[in-house]
Amino acid sequence: MASDYCDRTQLRSYLGLAAGATSDDALLDDLIGRVSRFMDRFTGRWFYELSQTRQYDYQDSPRRLYLDADLLSCTKLTVDGEDIANDSYVLYPLNQSAKQWMETKYGTGDIFTWSDTPQAAIAVAGLWGWHDDYAQAWKASGDTVQNATQISASGTTLTVSSGSNFAVRQMLKIETEQVLVTAISGVNLTITRGLNGTSAATHANGKSISIWQPPTDIQHIAVRLAAWFYRQKDAPFTRTATPSLGVVIEPSILPPDILEQLKRFRRVRI
Repeated sequence: MASDYCDRTQLRSYLGLAAGATSDDALLDDLIGRVSRFMDRFTGRWFYELSQTRQYDYQDSPRRLYLDADLLSCTKLTVDGEDIANDSYVLYPLNQSAKQWMETKYGTGDIFTWSDTPQAAIAVAGLWGWHDDYAQAWKASGDTVQNATQISASGTTLTVSSGSNFAVRQMLKIETEQVLVTAISGVNLTITRGLNGTSAATHANGKSISIWQPPTDIQHIAVRLAAWFYRQKDAPFTRTATPSLGVVIEPSILPPDILEQLKRFRRVRI
């Protein structure tokens, strides 16, 4: 399950829905998920942290490897079955959070190569996704695991100090595991475990909890689009234009200003 780009609390606030009116919560959650995945498809990238190993053919360059997705952090580079030391390569662009290619350093003796076959000769394990300020992407919640002694790897109820520190549809991280909040009741969060390529694990009482913060503009676009779809249930799906003579009925379209903003985030293939 991929991460969402806004949460129910943000969408309810934007729509001006009363705090106690929960009859549309299932619809809001569905729209948030649909809009988030639409944004992925439209831009050709995703805006959450995915732990994954991606395979690459040798690209006819002993020094440079172009990546087919945005790389936030590389945990292991393997070339022709051999692991390459982390200080033997550099990720580019240098001053951007999301990396598009990597180069081996001169003087290290490490290069991209192959022996038996150039196909899938290179593997890059890491955290993938796009963020404009990755260092600030995981925000400290100020809360910790408060289950009796621990939450087991199969547990789906996470007890915290205050449920008000969290919101439904938020992606949380405990140690290296990502979990999704699906419901909140007092200090108990119902969660879905081991998401975005991470593994469910046991977490001891007192372990800190972080909240994923999508890029600010991406959050705003997600809220706007989800709100637009929500309002369509009570609005006609056509619009009326009045040219110089006569009236023309046209199908309703997505907000053009928001689509223009979203175009800025389209991934350019190198």
